[in-house]
This record gives sequence, structure tokens and C-alpha cells, in this order.
Amino acid sequence: LTDGVSRHLGARWNKSGTQIVFLNNSRNAVDMDLYTMDVFGDRSPRRVAEFKGAGWSVSDWAESKNQLLMVQYISINKSSIHL
Repeated sequence: LTDGVSRHLGARWNKSGTQIVFLNNSRNAVDMDLYTMDVFGDRSPRRVAEFKGAGWSVSDWAESKNQLLMVQYISINKSSIHL
């Protein structure tokens, strides 16, 4: 499933079970990128966003299919929530 070098994190299915989103650090081994993939169609992951640093996770996928709830873990005392 992976290349054995990069990390894949935070996989979440959409509500209808047709798409998946996940985070990956294969671009530069430091920053995380968000990918989406249609599991019944092309099946090629498509990068949709780039995030600086680690600590990002996907918490939930909105019913409307066009928004994600993301969390950026900064420290034990601080995290940021993003829509």
C-alpha cells in the first residue's frame, strides 16, 4: 500500500463511501499534503492541498462532500481546528 519511506495518515471515507482523503509526506518527507481518491473511478490519488510541517489530521468529511474538518496539532497545549 505504501512505498515504505513516506507516511500516509488520517484516511477518511466520505459519507457515501465513494471517495477517500488522506495525508502523505512523499513530496519532501517533512510537509504533509492532502490527497483525495475516487475509489470506483480513476483510483489515482490527486493532491488537493499542501500543509507546512507535520501534526495535521483529517477529523471528518462534511455531508456536502466539499469540506473537511482538519486539526493541526501544534503542542500538548495547543491545537488549531480548520474547515
